[in-house]
Amino acid sequence: MTIDPFTILILFILADVLPSTIASIILHFAKIDISSWTTDDREIFILYPLYPVFARYWESTASRLNTIAWTVFFFPFFEETLFFAVPSMYGFLYALISGIAWSLVHITRLLSWMVKSGYSTLQIIAGLFAGILVYIPHAVVSAYLWSVGLGVVSIFYHSTHNLLAYIGTIRAESIEKKTLRVGKYYKVRQRRYFKIKSWEE
Repeated sequence: MTIDPFTILILFILADVLPSTIASIILHFAKIDISSWTTDDREIFILYPLYPVFARYWESTASRLNTIAWTVFFFPFFEETLFFAVPSMYGFLYALISGIAWSLVHITRLLSWMVKSGYSTLQIIAGLFAGILVYIPHAVVSAYLWSVGLGVVSIFYHSTHNLLAYIGTIRAESIEKKTLRVGKYYKVRQRRYFKIKSWEE
């Protein structure tokens, strides 16, 4: 089966970009900052039985280039193969069930991190809805694409989603660093002021 590029673009927008945007809005208004999610949930790797094998490489990552290599290239290929490619050999239903399991793993990781971080019950519910919006549509589309022989497109979707998410994370970190830099500057000036005042007295 073949699919034209325009249809691929529309499918990606409807199944990934739009749900992810709505989920981001929900997280924003619920005051949930997920920028530290991926660095705070190392112990939750146990939910992915094979991830501890790669965790030491992930944790030793120092550069953005290495992070992109793992996030954009390795993990999408690994997850798509494990959760969608293999089950799709037995039909769409098997791929869909496995895809929902993949979604639940990601959603569980998100909720576990939120509980650990001390978010309120309402915020956790908001996080649940956001997780469903992001992962369930992807699972359905990936299961379909693999079952009709378009697994390469599914991997491309997954990689592009991770790339956009990582770019968003870099942007958020950049804004946060600028904010912290200003705050630290004023705190330093304030400490110096009090030290001088104390010395003069």
